[in-house]
Amino acid sequence: MALAFKLAEAGHTDGTVTTSAEVTLEKDGDGFTVTKSALSTKGKVPGMEQAKFEELAADAKANCPISKLLNAEITLDTKFEG
Repeated sequence: MALAFKLAEAGHTDGTVTTSAEVTLEKDGDGFTVTKSALSTKGKVPGMEQAKFEELAADAKANCPISKLLNAEITLDTKFEG
């Protein structure tokens, strides 16, 4: 969601972005804690260069309110189709 906003702010309202998350839960006392979230994002944005897509994706990851909420290691793998 944060990446979609970043793309729109940059003037790119056409295209597709698909993101999946693989979350690691670890036992924490009587419950569990999210310790890792591995994000995988694939984007197809007409008129955008791959480097710009990766820049916006990294910025979205760093400033995503949900990412900030989690006290976990978060990684991001991007794939881009021009």
